[in-house]
Amino acid sequence: MRPYLLPIIGAVLLIVGVLVVAVNVAWAIPALVLEIAGVVLLGVYIGLGLRRRGSQR
Repeated sequence: MRPYLLPIIGAVLLIVGVLVVAVNVAWAIPALVLEIAGVVLLGVYIGLGLRRRGSQR
């Protein structure tokens, strides 16, 4: 998977999770799973970026 796709997929999962809750509150748990997956993908992307660049000091 290309690294630049990770933040796009993560952001889409977060938005879909919020929209699912806005439409139907009964689906809060599946929406929470989507939001957690989005946050994890964004975290992985940030972590990969930090590892690639290394310390700037």
